[in-house]
Amino acid sequence: MIEIDNTPSTDALVALIPCIAPSAARSRILRAHYDNCIKASLRSLIHECSKIFSTLCPEQATLQSQWSRLTPRMHYLHHKLQSAMRAQCLTNVQHTLSQIGEEFAVCKCVPDFAPVASLGTADWERFVQLEGTRLSSTEQGRNDTPCPIAAHDLAACERHIYETLKTLRIVDGELHAEMREHVDEIKLFNSAVTQGFSDTRTMGAIFIRPPCVGSNVPLYFYEQLIHEMSHLQLHCLFSIDPLIDGDRYRLMASPIRSDPRPLFGVLHATYVSAKLANAFFSLYQRSKDETTLHYLAQIMDELAIGISSLRESSLTSSGRALVNSMTNLALRIAQDGAWSSFDLFTPTLHRRTRTWVTPDRFNRLRGTQSIKPSI
Repeated sequence: MIEIDNTPSTDALVALIPCIAPSAARSRILRAHYDNCIKASLRSLIHECSKIFSTLCPEQATLQSQWSRLTPRMHYLHHKLQSAMRAQCLTNVQHTLSQIGEEFAVCKCVPDFAPVASLGTADWERFVQLEGTRLSSTEQGRNDTPCPIAAHDLAACERHIYETLKTLRIVDGELHAEMREHVDEIKLFNSAVTQGFSDTRTMGAIFIRPPCVGSNVPLYFYEQLIHEMSHLQLHCLFSIDPLIDGDRYRLMASPIRSDPRPLFGVLHATYVSAKLANAFFSLYQRSKDETTLHYLAQIMDELAIGISSLRESSLTSSGRALVNSMTNLALRIAQDGAWSSFDLFTPTLHRRTRTWVTPDRFNRLRGTQSIKPSI
């Protein structure tokens, strides 16, 4: 059991990095540490603002009181204040300081379930919408803008999401607790390109597209919720240690993309694959469902690709420890050979197409020597 410490030492934080297994206590510490980093940054930024303006802004007094967990919008306002100060736009700085003071008034305790809503028109949601449009263009070469979903679609998705979260609580209570620690808001959107995304500048919010017609809806949301939560969790790890020792933009084989991806993205994709592999293995152990096993087979091969790429990469000691932890997880799951009988080229309805896959890039877990832990 991990002991909770309100002010963990650097060594204690670093010790949390290679623990890939779900842990409510670990996630609580990680999220608190990330929020504390942003709070410290906000205090520093507002202190600098007090030197610019003739009077001390009232928001600074608010920052000395006990804070609740920061909302996604507060993380966005932190980013907005940084940008305004870099641009030396005093009008925007003053306006953002006022917004920060207002947002602190609504910071609240964590709900049992993150609220589910459509992508809206609030300032931080418009920011995310623009980022989604930009990424669709730069990453996919397509013009696509995430947009709100209809009310009847929202109601149906909300029911499915809450049922999925209840299932997760039964299957793996620690992973469910991780979801509660890292995810504060679930936003649904329509898009022709993007399936889901999250951003440190709106930490705590995840954005998911509804499943396609005919998809296995429970498994779709099971995967997407854990996928986006895992990205947020890894960002918390990056706030403790850089993990990458060298060029984070060096291109290499990616677990889930046909084109080479930067090391930073490959580490994210591999971490997500490891969390998903653990989650689907736990689900399969309970259900013994063939569809779940098929998902697990694909995810395991994606994890093997990521591990193979990362083992050839320049990582910090904590980064290497994290890869070893993911490797050991893969080896443990690989001991159950039921998943290995699936034709990994058979597509599932909602997962990424695998038509680009060549045999030499997949089935790596059939020979476990390719993913033995590094020394």
